[in-house]
Parts: sequence; C-alpha cells; structure tokens
Amino acid sequence: MKKIILVLIGIFFLLFNLNAKEEKYPVVSIPQELIKNADVVIRSSKKHFTILSVEKGKLEVSEVITIMNKSGIDYSIFEEYYSSFRKIRNIKGVYYDEYGEEIKKIKKDDLIDVPAISGFSLFDDSRVIYFNPEIEKFPFTFEYSYTVEFDGLLSYPSWYIYSSNNESLQYKEYKVTIPKDNNFEIRKYYQNLELEPQKTSDANNTTYTWSVSNYPIIEYEPYNPGFSRTTPALFLAPNDFRIDGFDGNMESWENFGNWKYQLIANKNNLSDVTKTKIKGLVADAKDETEKVKVLYKYMQDKNRYVNISVGIGGWEPFDAETVDRLSYGDCKALSNYMKSILECIGIQSYYTVIKAGAYKSPIISEFPMNQFNHVILCVPIEGDTIWLECTNNKIPAGYLGDFIDDRDAFIIKEDASELVHTKEYSIEENMQKRHVSFELNETGSGVAEVKTTYIGLGTENVYGLIDAPREDIKRYLYRTLEIPDFSIDNFEYSVDEKRIPEITENINIQVKNYSSIMGNRLLVPINLMNKIDRVPKRVKDRKTNIKIRRSDCEIDNIEYIIPTGYSVENVPQNVTINSKFGEYKTEVNQTENEINYKRTFSMFKGEYSPNDYEEFRKFFLQISKADKAKFVLVKL
Repeated sequence: MKKIILVLIGIFFLLFNLNAKEEKYPVVSIPQELIKNADVVIRSSKKHFTILSVEKGKLEVSEVITIMNKSGIDYSIFEEYYSSFRKIRNIKGVYYDEYGEEIKKIKKDDLIDVPAISGFSLFDDSRVIYFNPEIEKFPFTFEYSYTVEFDGLLSYPSWYIYSSNNESLQYKEYKVTIPKDNNFEIRKYYQNLELEPQKTSDANNTTYTWSVSNYPIIEYEPYNPGFSRTTPALFLAPNDFRIDGFDGNMESWENFGNWKYQLIANKNNLSDVTKTKIKGLVADAKDETEKVKVLYKYMQDKNRYVNISVGIGGWEPFDAETVDRLSYGDCKALSNYMKSILECIGIQSYYTVIKAGAYKSPIISEFPMNQFNHVILCVPIEGDTIWLECTNNKIPAGYLGDFIDDRDAFIIKEDASELVHTKEYSIEENMQKRHVSFELNETGSGVAEVKTTYIGLGTENVYGLIDAPREDIKRYLYRTLEIPDFSIDNFEYSVDEKRIPEITENINIQVKNYSSIMGNRLLVPINLMNKIDRVPKRVKDRKTNIKIRRSDCEIDNIEYIIPTGYSVENVPQNVTINSKFGEYKTEVNQTENEINYKRTFSMFKGEYSPNDYEEFRKFFLQISKADKAKFVLVKL
C-alpha cells in the first residue's frame, strides 16, 4: 500500500510539472553585484560572424537582456536595419516576466517594416524592421535571435563589451570563423582590452572565440573623454574586400584611399556651358580665396542637400553633371560638385572623408578601416587651407562648426591619400559676449535690453534661428533664457558672414520679481542670466581622464540702473579664480545711479588626470558660489 501511495504521489508531481509553465531567466538568479545601479543586465550575448568569401558573410545573433526599470526600456525594442547589402533572417523573440514566465512572443505579423529614411533622404534602400512590446511592469527579460546575411563586406561587425553606462553583463561571446582557402586573413585591433581568443580549426575553417563574464556597470563620470574611446572593444577589418563589384584593399591607408579614389574618378564631367558660367562668376575676384568664397556661395544657393544611399551610392557620389542638372545631392555628391567647379578655374581641391559629430570621436589611425560617415572638401591655397562643408547652405566659406572641427580626416588623392587634421578653433573663435542694460524698479522687477554676440563655434545654437518662424524663436528663447520670470517684448537677429561668423541677438524683456524685498531693502542677484548652478557630481575613485573638448569664453557686462529713491548699501567683492582648467573673474563698479558688473569665464581645452577631479570640482564650486552673489539697495 505504501509503495502504491508513493507511486501515485510521483505521478501527481510529474503531471503537475508537465502542465506548469516553463520558467526561464528569473531575475532572482542574477548576481547582486550586477544588479546594483543597472538599468539593464545582459544575461547572455552570443554573436557568430562567419566569413564566406571576400564579399559574403553571415552574422548569427542571440541575446538575453533583463530590463530592470524604465530607463532601460529601449533595450526591449527589437530594431534592426537592412538593405541591398544586408538581409535580416529568422527573427525570433520572447518576453518573460520577473519570475521567468513567458508573457509575450514576437510573431511574424507583429514586426513593423518601414523605410529608414530621414527627411533629407531621396534615394535610400535601407529599411528598419522593429517591434515594441510596450511592457511597463519591471523587471522583465527579452530573449531574441536573428541572422544577418551580408552581400558586400566593406566592414566587419565590431564587438563592444559595453554599449552604454547603464548596463552590466553576465556573459558575452564573439566568434569569428574564416575560411582557410586563399590564405584569407583578418586584422584585429584591441581597445582597452587584453583578451586572447580561443582558436579552433577544422578542414575548411578557423574559428576565433572571445568571451567575457560578470562585468558590473561603468559608472558615468562627468567630462569623460567619450564612452566609445574609454570602454573595451574589439575591431575587425579585412585586407581585401568587395562591395557591389568594386574590389579594394584596406591593409594600409594608402590602399584604402586608392579604392576611395576609384569611386570619384572621372566624375568631374561638367558641360562647357557650365564651365563658361563658372569662369564668369569669378572674373572679377581678386585672389583665390575670394574665388573659393564666390563659388561656394553659388554652390550653396543652387543646390539642396538630400541623402543618396542606394547600392554603392552609399559610398560613390553622383557625378558633377548630374548634380548641376538636378540641383541636389548628398555630402559625397555636393563635395564632388564643388571640387569640379573649382577645377574649372584651376583651383586644386581634395575630396575628404571624416567622422562627423559633436563629440569628436577619434580615428584609430594605426588601424586602417572604414571609420568615416561624412564627406567635406579641402582646398589648400598658398598660406592657407580652406575647409568647405558642402551640405550646409548657411555657413560662410571656410567655417566648419562643431560638427567637423578639430579631428582627423582622410584626404583622398590619386596616389597619396593621407590622414590630416581639421581646424581647431581658438578661444577667441568660440566666444559669447553679452551686454545688458537693466533698469530696476522699486518692486524688484525691471526692463532689460540684452545684446548678445555669438562668435565662431558660439553661433552653433543660434544659426538655426535665423530663418525660423518668429513663434518658434520665441518658444526657444523662453525655454533657454536663464531668468526665473520674464516676458519678451521683442527680438531680432543679424549675421556677419565672415570666415569666423558672428551672430548678434537683441532681446527686449520684462523681468518680473527679480529682486527680493526685505523691509526697505532690495536684494538683487548680480548675475542676471549666465550662472553656473550645476557642479560636476562627486565621483569616488574616478577612472577616466577629465576631457574639456573645446576652449571657450563667456563675457557678460551688465549695467544695473538703480531706481529713484534708492542707494547702494552693499556690493559683492571682486572675484578671481585661476586654474589649469580655466579662469573666472568678476569686477563690480558703482556710480551714483548704476552698478556695473563684468563677468569673464573661460574654459581651456585639454585632457587632465583623474587625480585632478576634486580640484576640477572645486573650481566649479567656487564659480557657482560667486555666481550667486547679490547686491543690496536701500530705500532713502
């Protein structure tokens, strides 16, 4: 009888387990040190890249990611792009709740397929396929897999240990399989990573496997040199490659430049009519610099920017005649067009590829590979080099802006392509000068006339306002002016389009409740609209260098007109703060009817040791304190 009962109990538990839901990846199984401060935990990431030939390859991806809170929600969205060179196959995805029970599965009909086209794209064969689960109960886990098939290999998939500060990882693996035939080779570059692969072979292939495990999050550190520069990564690149029938080699920069030159050779085919017109435009120009300026303005006014990314068009520009006829093109086509019209008048220029972006990600100069996303033009003339950004129809000739300034670029020449560096703007070329006349009244409010001159890189945030609708400009001003309570009466802008451009902004504002009233006294903040009120946070045991990306300077002059019936009781002392990071200085002067306040704050470009961080914070703490100073008026 006892044996029968035990058998029945066994059968009961077996049936119960068969009917129970399968539980996978419960959050409780994650080590606590990986959960600490993490928005997401990479439970498992496996990628296997198989090189089939010089132009074909396959990437198999499978990942399991736990999203801990709302800040990591983007990791729950499946999103991959594809094109004529990159096909996506075998997409699978399942979502699990905190306990590892399945709550949602990606079905084929759930996937949304849309063009990956910006508002500036005209021809683009890239598309995006995505799925958003819209899960709001945290934590939950996303398991997915897919395969990418490459038909054309200019680049190999890189392997980043981290993709952001907010993620930790349990396990990551990258396999690369290459064929043994034809002495096929890949090149490897390790960034902040000392990791030898495991190597295995069979009759046909060699496989390299890299793996890491149990990496906690990287704490964000203010003023760091850049996430992509400081985190561990593995970059791979081919020697020989083929894309859309174009063969190339990138074993050296010279070889890679030769391939790039193939794509622009013989694309300077302007008609005789156009050449005659171009020569006429510069007939009265006094020198080469003026000729470049005249033709750059002509190119800007004639053409508009659209993106062209169909087939090899992602790398090869339209020819000059096509741009001339259609009056549009992308960065490649417009740069080639500008190159061609300069050639009409005997001025040599060079098609130049660059990695654009506000954060100046560095090029790995010792590792030739495709590291670029934009094209500009380099015009070397005697005693000068003029850089031309051909996609922007507002900026003056020779001005780069913070999108492409102060970074490595790759000049493409027929037989001697070379890495060079674009212009670094000095502190005098990155300035903001402001003059304010502020008439106070006895209620603590007042009227202010604000004139701000933005110089060089200082113009970046206001260039887009010049032709914007007035209501859009007003909304921008209300959002950005650092005054607690105000209303705008009027505003206007003017542009001086010299090589280092200047934009002047004039604003008339009503300032409300600016001063504190204490009995018969007014307490008035002396810094009207340019305070340092956020100090870099304290970081224990900082790891990365302190990076100040550009030198800049802000100069504020404010004239406070004292209301009738009041006199000055107290003004702040002058302040001078000098450091290797920058300088700060205030001067306060008073007359019978006015208080004049001058504030100068400069930051110096540079990279500094992590050991300097407390000194760096102290610099900002001192400035923040000085910026909070007030003067006191007393009623007579």
